[in-house]
Amino acid sequence: FVAHPNVQQLLAAIWYDGLPGFRRLSMIGQLIEVGKLGAMFPVYSTMYMMSPTSPMGIFMKKPFVKFICHSASYAFFL
Repeated sequence: FVAHPNVQQLLAAIWYDGLPGFRRLSMIGQLIEVGKLGAMFPVYSTMYMMSPTSPMGIFMKKPFVKFICHSASYAFFL
């Protein structure tokens, strides 16, 4: 069921929600976007703690953004 192309398309749309055009970027463009998200995670986290219902707080709830921020947090911890 999960391997069906329509399900894969839906999962990709949910995963990359909040980053329009991310999948169409070149590999370098994607790395730059991920780097920007990872470098700004302390700012994003602080803004989320202050107002979780703001547009930035809603942006932080996106699955891909959560994954990048958690990965960057773990990398900086190490």
